[in-house]
Amino acid sequence: MTNTSSEWWSWTPPSGPEISLAQPWLTISTLGGSRFGLPTLRGSDYEVAFRSGMQHRQKYPSSRTVSLVMAVSGTDHGTGLPATDDQILAWNNNFRYIRQAMWTRDPRGSVQGKLTRRWYLTQPGSPPAVVAASAMAEIGGSMDPTMTGRTRADFTADLVLADPYFYGAAQSVTIAAGATAVLAPRGEGIVGEGYASQVNSFTCLLNGPLTTPTVRNAVAGPSGVQVTYLGTVAPGEVVTLDFLAFTASSSLGPDVAGQVRHAGSRFWFCLVPSPDPARPAANSVSLTTLNAVDNGTATLLWSDCYV
Repeated sequence: MTNTSSEWWSWTPPSGPEISLAQPWLTISTLGGSRFGLPTLRGSDYEVAFRSGMQHRQKYPSSRTVSLVMAVSGTDHGTGLPATDDQILAWNNNFRYIRQAMWTRDPRGSVQGKLTRRWYLTQPGSPPAVVAASAMAEIGGSMDPTMTGRTRADFTADLVLADPYFYGAAQSVTIAAGATAVLAPRGEGIVGEGYASQVNSFTCLLNGPLTTPTVRNAVAGPSGVQVTYLGTVAPGEVVTLDFLAFTASSSLGPDVAGQVRHAGSRFWFCLVPSPDPARPAANSVSLTTLNAVDNGTATLLWSDCYV
């Protein structure tokens, strides 16, 4: 896989290798467009009798389509040069390769592949670096080629993101009982708003001993958000709260979702981004229990959320 750019995109089929979209035989030929756009909001404001305008209603990001305008040529994969034996055959094989990689299916229907973008970014507290983030997507167009010669063609791959966000590398912070930690998620989206997937997770591991533990984010929303486990986590036991799938399980075996309560948000829990991209987010997250001698911990694991 020979990349022609330090900022590049890739596509990974469900059961195949990662394919760079910045190679001599397969390139993204245009910049801009929906790849840099924001997802639209789902929902609408509503009318109220005898009041001017509309009553505002909170909305959530909708799915979106990312369109990659690409070109494929009769270039040899190994050398990066025009195929020396048969460029027509090379083009046919190359276009079939990427078309088959985008046409993701299993016996039950369409399945999602992984779309990854890498771009230079300055993030608070870090020097400029290439950030990698991935989204789950499936083909939403026909990929009709426009021939610019017998051995070169342009085409557009319309990729539908049911969950509109791109997710970065997994982050992890452990908080001791009675302690508070400042968490600084990166990206523009709220951690906890998307869906559990191959590229996105948000969980809390409650490690005993803990008595009715509560994890609270004091700065998320007007009065904070919190999630409480209405039970005792024994020494050596681990209770896993999956904030995206709304499930809870104990390492001792039973399902304990019925013992989870949350407040302050429609989500079980969330981390909010910074309103200023030059400053890190400041989520003040604490772990409290009903027993002062508890010395267990809560480990939060999340994926940064980018648009």
